[in-house]
Amino acid sequence: MQGRADRDSQPLSGIGPRRELESHGIPVVLDLPGVGESLQDHLTASLRFVDLTNTSYSPGLSLNALKNVFKYFTTKKGPLSICGVEAMTFYNSDTNLAAPDARPSFTPGRPKPPNMQIHFLSTTLDANALKQIRVHTFEPVPLGDPAGFDKVRQHELVDVVANSGLMTGLLLPTLLHPRSRGSVLLSREDTHNVAKAIIDPRYFSDQRDLDELVEAFYVAREIHAKMRELSPTTIGLEVADPGTLEEVMRVTKLDAPHALATRMYVEEYIRRSAATLYHPTSTCKMGRQSDPMAVVSPANLCVFGTLNLRVADASVMPEVLSGNTNAGAIVVGEKCADMINASLAVRSVRPPAHNKTAGADARL
Repeated sequence: MQGRADRDSQPLSGIGPRRELESHGIPVVLDLPGVGESLQDHLTASLRFVDLTNTSYSPGLSLNALKNVFKYFTTKKGPLSICGVEAMTFYNSDTNLAAPDARPSFTPGRPKPPNMQIHFLSTTLDANALKQIRVHTFEPVPLGDPAGFDKVRQHELVDVVANSGLMTGLLLPTLLHPRSRGSVLLSREDTHNVAKAIIDPRYFSDQRDLDELVEAFYVAREIHAKMRELSPTTIGLEVADPGTLEEVMRVTKLDAPHALATRMYVEEYIRRSAATLYHPTSTCKMGRQSDPMAVVSPANLCVFGTLNLRVADASVMPEVLSGNTNAGAIVVGEKCADMINASLAVRSVRPPAHNKTAGADARL
């Protein structure tokens, strides 16, 4: 819902879904059901593996991090001399899924656009780093008989890395086109404070998203296996999440290597540790006026039903992009600036000086 954070000087706009506005006692100025809806985001999982060289970058404050800083300033080498994401791949997972994606490609006759991305990072993801991006898509519950289930233990996630001093590398399979849709709603406690808005991405509310990310995790494992084959002295074993692994072992009665190989482990691990890449979009999406969920016009980025209220950020994207949203958001902003300049140029047109019959009514 459109509004301002300063509750003393400015009222809320009253633009948004009628039911939501009325539930807060806000007078409805314009009923637009799509405002705050259709939230999409890029979700990623992390396949961590041991860095046998102990040279990967660690975002936390540690002796190794200090060594990396010293090495960079003295030699211009080391982890700080390179981009955080050293390599990535984009692909479409149709061939890996039992039920291929039925969504059409952008260009008939050409391959479908990518729906998956895998990043490679020479970064140690410890507990402190994960806390910054973990989205808690799933509250750990027993997979089977609750007897012996330790809820506290299930939340450890990457503590095995932090406690052991291991250095790791990362492969991050990422879901580019989720089917799950979230929302942004006004706070029930403080309607006027937009900083307290209720953001509910509803990650994995569509089971197909989880299925696709599981398949992408298997692709990442294939890449990891090939990396170990080509560089056995550099690339170590996959680092398992202890809480998830223990729960799967408890339920399946398998030993650690066999439990790690099960789909149950992969699915449960992704549910517990999936992280956002901070690419939220589509809560004020562009579209035809006949689309009940469209909020802004593609012709001028104006909010339907208004004259000069425009939205110019990633929220107008009808669907999240097949990659990082930064460049796309810049393009939207630049295009909006061109539209505003064009409209101002038209308004500034004046009749020729020799046209004595033209008056104020001739101005555009």
